[in-house]
Amino acid sequence: MISINIFSKCPFYGNPKTRLNKLLGVDGCKFIAQQMLIMLLDELCSLKEIADIKIWVYPNYEHKWFNLLSKKYGVTLHKQVGANLASRMITCLDNESNNYTKTILIGSDIPSFTKDLCIEAIDFLDKKDVILGKSRDEGFYLIGIKKYNKFIKLDGEKIEYKKLKINIENLKHSVHTLESLKDIDTPNDLLNL
Repeated sequence: MISINIFSKCPFYGNPKTRLNKLLGVDGCKFIAQQMLIMLLDELCSLKEIADIKIWVYPNYEHKWFNLLSKKYGVTLHKQVGANLASRMITCLDNESNNYTKTILIGSDIPSFTKDLCIEAIDFLDKKDVILGKSRDEGFYLIGIKKYNKFIKLDGEKIEYKKLKINIENLKHSVHTLESLKDIDTPNDLLNL
């Protein structure tokens, strides 16, 4: 079985997408964060026949909006656990890969992500050890694995695609890279969609 895991920051806690504040304001940032997650769920829900789809939320996964999403889309909610983004991702990958044959982790701020890219990642896990989706800001929007065995080194909040790929290849693991996509972090990202 396959585990598809969407990582999301709770739009109702603190100030999501802070670098977009000047352009959108706090309410606009909340709205865009919500809409990107809904778009992703709309895209991925047809894969529920082959995969369990989960939303991992930081910090407040019990917010009523997420409960409504869970019911509407038939997905489960989980709390991201760890001191920073990297440790939260590792916790998810480790836990899920112990229970599934393939584990995919996707960021929730990639409006151009498609189910076809997710299917490509799933299919390539038959041939490769790790699948990466590179974002245009030098980070990554997706990581797919068969088994987490401590070879994926992630540090802190800013995780660079290039360093991650080099680390994986230096340890003799094979990597397939999906097409590069834009994540939405800054006003230029939003204006240049």
